[in-house]
Amino acid sequence: MGVRGTLAASLSSGAAGAASVLAVVSAFAYTLGLALQQKANLATVGAGTRRSTVWRVVSSRWWVLGFVLGVGGFVLHGMALAVGSLTLVQVLQVSQIVFMVPLSAWVARVALRRRDWVGGALVGLGLLGLLLALSPGQDTRQGTVGSWTAVSIGSAALVAILLVGGRGSRWTAPLYGAAAGIVFGVEAATLKVVSDDLQSDFSLLTALRPATGITLALAVFGVVIQNLALRAGSLSSAQASMTIATPILSAVIGWTVFGEHLDVGPATVAIGLACAVLAVAGVVLLSRSDALTRSAAPSAGAGTATATAAGVTA
Repeated sequence: MGVRGTLAASLSSGAAGAASVLAVVSAFAYTLGLALQQKANLATVGAGTRRSTVWRVVSSRWWVLGFVLGVGGFVLHGMALAVGSLTLVQVLQVSQIVFMVPLSAWVARVALRRRDWVGGALVGLGLLGLLLALSPGQDTRQGTVGSWTAVSIGSAALVAILLVGGRGSRWTAPLYGAAAGIVFGVEAATLKVVSDDLQSDFSLLTALRPATGITLALAVFGVVIQNLALRAGSLSSAQASMTIATPILSAVIGWTVFGEHLDVGPATVAIGLACAVLAVAGVVLLSRSDALTRSAAPSAGAGTATATAAGVTA
């Protein structure tokens, strides 16, 4: 490898490292912000009208601090996507559920159980092994009109099928959760476009491009479906399906739209699948944690900081 190749590899490795740190820190900021907002909800007495109760919640210092952390997490998420691949960042965003359990335990004042520690370890090992096996590379393009059209139509069709199939079904919570995860996956892809554009030209004009509006609209839509999933039934099933669906779709979009290289071969695929199974098992264990069910904390999912809006729901 020549000097130019060595330098390129070094820069790529440095970018991946920076993206990884930013992704994990943003995941923690999202989750801590949501926990603080839930703390504000639980500490607010529901006397008076619904409007007055909501106002007391959103005007409390815990909710405001949580909202600020959520916005900070959103900014860090965008920074991570600007320097790293969509696949890398979104896989690491799954760490939100690892942070969510101890923070929810703090809010609900319950002790962590052995299952929680095992679940966290499985998620950590699974994500690390998956990333090492597939070694996602940097994006090489922002996608064509055709690729984005295919992603839009395909994702919309999947969300519609899941919502229709889940209506009045015993599987409403997991199906709605998967639908929310798909929306958050597409939203992360559009956020990456916004972040890449701002990295090239940091200006108000760039920030006001259509991709920004689409990102915000998808985020709000995802939060709406997320709350429908959480209210439909089992928190654990909704959380698990949402957490799993987002990185899977993100990896597909990263590979097909952004041209991200994945180390795909018989050995890496086998290792990657085994690590994915570990991570999924960990997610399922964590989603059934007493800390989550007793705090009834709305989930941040694998989406963005706009999920902090869920903290206001009664």
